Amino acid sequence: MIVPESFNATGFKGAHWNTEVSSGVQFTAARDPTLFNGVSSERLTYLSGTGSAGVSNRGLGNVGMVLEVNKDYEGLIFASNPTSKTVPLVASLEDYVTKQVLATQTLNVSPGGGFHRYNFSLTPSASTRCVDVDPAAEPGISCGQLPSGVAGQACVKCAGQFKLSMASPGSVLVNYAFLQPGQWGRLPGLSVLKSAGDLLKSMGIKAIRQGGSFASSGSEGSRYCKR
Repeated sequence: MIVPESFNATGFKGAHWNTEVSSGVQFTAARDPTLFNGVSSERLTYLSGTGSAGVSNRGLGNVGMVLEVNKDYEGLIFASNPTSKTVPLVASLEDYVTKQVLATQTLNVSPGGGFHRYNFSLTPSASTRCVDVDPAAEPGISCGQLPSGVAGQACVKCAGQFKLSMASPGSVLVNYAFLQPGQWGRLPGLSVLKSAGDLLKSMGIKAIRQGGSFASSGSEGSRYCKR
């Protein structure tokens, strides 16, 4: 549900992390050269003030997440604390349209450096809504680009987001973040959305080729590969 999972991963057009800071709080979120899994980290630093500050993710294209009330969502982050004291980092699910916090869990990032895995489980107190929107009226959302006059998919804005935040002075490195529905929303034993699997079954699809396309391009243009 989080795209991109590594904060500074490249190649994800229209997918990014948003910075959210309460009034009066001094906070920075910046790329750090410290690598984890080959990708540079993000350093979150709460300098001063009163209130919450952090970074949020709204999924692919920044269109927002669909969250269902009273259903658990499982996730994890990898974080490193280069300081000498524990840094509380809050993982939350929110409705960014209504500004309602739907679920939170505090992750105490241990001091001493080195990346460690922190698991969390969040159960929203309310569902989030999705509405059709005009792409031209929502510059922060990426619904793809089609030639003028060509019909395509609807542009949808959903109100759910995942957020990592701090409420007191401190500094922490974060890198990989992952979020998925609990077992209720996944195919048994897989990190695969159950609703998508059920839809494919209803269509009669029994096999999928994963990894690459059946078509390739060369000096003479696009063509189908023959086998």
